[in-house]
Amino acid sequence: MFEFGLNVVESMPFVCFRVFEVVGAKGFGQPPQGKVVLPWHECPFHLARFHPEALPHFDDFRTTPETRLGISVILTEWPEMTVKALRFFTVSPFFTQKLIEALLTTAAAYTFEGYEEGVKRVFQSYPTNAIGEGSRVRCKSGD
Repeated sequence: MFEFGLNVVESMPFVCFRVFEVVGAKGFGQPPQGKVVLPWHECPFHLARFHPEALPHFDDFRTTPETRLGISVILTEWPEMTVKALRFFTVSPFFTQKLIEALLTTAAAYTFEGYEEGVKRVFQSYPTNAIGEGSRVRCKSGD
């Protein structure tokens, strides 16, 4: 199971994810329990890194509130780069709308040239997992 989080730190949107192994009984009884197998990965995601012509038309997403953003995930084993899992998820409509809102409201905060320095500053200021744990907007695969 994947859990996705969205956090905006110093006007920099971060799409975070972590992976759980779900174990437990099927059917009735105790709900399945998740064990973290891959802790938070905190990925800066700012519009300054993309050529404007490569971006989708965000108004199309904003006018259709039930739209779900699709995410392709390929898990590989390091260093052999053996593919262990390939999954396609859609995140919840709420997560999709909040991500678009975060991207649009922070667009002017960084230029292509200033983006890298902004990312370094954030990572120097926040300990590992703090950005992911601080995510208020979250969803799980299957939401």
